Amino acid sequence: MSFELSKMIVCGLERAIIKAPYPSSKIVGFLKREFWYPVRSLKKGMDIFFRDFVKFSVLGVLSLLVATWLSTGLVVEGGKHTVDFFYISAFMAPLLVSVFSTPSSYSFCGVRSEYLKVVFDFLLSEGVSSTERLDLIKSNIEFFEKRVTVRIISLRAFMILCWSWFAYLWSEIFMSAVESRDFPPVGDMMYLSFFLIGVMLLYLAIESYSKFNILLFRSALIGCNEYGCFLISHEEGG
Repeated sequence: MSFELSKMIVCGLERAIIKAPYPSSKIVGFLKREFWYPVRSLKKGMDIFFRDFVKFSVLGVLSLLVATWLSTGLVVEGGKHTVDFFYISAFMAPLLVSVFSTPSSYSFCGVRSEYLKVVFDFLLSEGVSSTERLDLIKSNIEFFEKRVTVRIISLRAFMILCWSWFAYLWSEIFMSAVESRDFPPVGDMMYLSFFLIGVMLLYLAIESYSKFNILLFRSALIGCNEYGCFLISHEEGG
């Protein structure tokens, strides 16, 4: 019984996050879940991923503009080392701000109250009335999350293999060019370019998939905690 409830929470939350209506039939639901939901979930993950990426990019551009403005005229006064200091600082500033962001800017994982309400309303409608039963549901959801984490780790390992193969091809092509004292063949360069684009797209897809699943399972577990708080308050009051 707890397994079915846990599964329904995950499925319902998936639809809520990607804003998909309840399927009209089992066949339609199956087709959407297998072919349409993955596309929408990747898009949602990309939105979260690019939100962080845009923050880093904007900070980087602003830092470089400030460094350029401050270093104007310092080539003569302070020399090259002073200018280098400003540019190194410009590269480090967005990195430090992104890495050491305050918890309130990233630790919520995109969880929204509307997602928590989906979980809360479902548990309430199913008549879950004990914290012991709620704990079993949470344990099932944690098990589902571990299964997804294993898949993400496997995908990242595959991406590392692809990147290693790209690095090997890069070194081989350019070492051949150095030995022959000529530019690398155009065909090889085009192959490397397409390979690099493929690896970058793979990285984007994996990280977007990871972001979406973090949002999904954090919302499910926090929603269960919210309902647990509701149960405890009723037990204390009652």
